[in-house]
Amino acid sequence: QQVIRAVYVEKDELLGERDALLEDCEALMRERDQIMATLGEISSQRDALLADNAALVSERDALVDNSRASGSQRDELLAKKSAVTSERDALLEGIKSITSERDALFKDNHELTSERDALAESLAEATSERDALSDGLVVEQQSTASAREDTRRA
Repeated sequence: QQVIRAVYVEKDELLGERDALLEDCEALMRERDQIMATLGEISSQRDALLADNAALVSERDALVDNSRASGSQRDELLAKKSAVTSERDALLEGIKSITSERDALFKDNHELTSERDALAESLAEATSERDALSDGLVVEQQSTASAREDTRRA
């Protein structure tokens, strides 16, 4: 009976561990969903930055075309062009930064998925060991009961 209790206690502990692992997996899945939503937002921001960049480039090109009107206007337009180019460069740096963040999020998601898979594999192994112990206990109990019955008959 002590062995049976120990097996049931171990079974309850393993089930608790399994439930905790399942909760961890669910948390990881929620985190992955949040990461994916963040990536969607980052992509939208990037698209907006690219659209702004295209508008700035068009504006710059128009300013360059109009700069031929006079020398002073030309100098002014070239200064605006330089500002637009700097702004475009800043936007491109922002895009690079967003892309780096996205790559880091993908890497974190991959690592979390690997950890979850390892935990699930450990749980499966522990469950198999528990089942084998339980099967051995049942066989031992049947054997003991059969021996008692033989002894009682004798």
